[in-house]
Amino acid sequence: MLKLFLASSNELVSEREEIERVLSRKNKSLREKGFLIELTIWEDARFIGKSLRSQANYNLEIEQCPLFAMLFYSKVGKYFLQEFALAKSLFEKWFLT
Repeated sequence: MLKLFLASSNELVSEREEIERVLSRKNKSLREKGFLIELTIWEDARFIGKSLRSQANYNLEIEQCPLFAMLFYSKVGKYFLQEFALAKSLFEKWFLT
């Protein structure tokens, strides 16, 4: 199983839903080969983890996902930037050291 965290702002709900639909369809054929892509989007991560602070929960989930993707359109908030910085630091730790 390959875990993918998809970070995006609230304005991109329809895009997240479309990515979720496409991955769900793709997983049908991947399942036959013994492989799956597990998608985590921020709507799913609200209650994940041990922390009561939502962003800390997202950060815990990002740390568990070897794949991280970002969607942005007209805005990038401070939490979005925090998620990117965390994912970038993990990438550097795992792949560049």
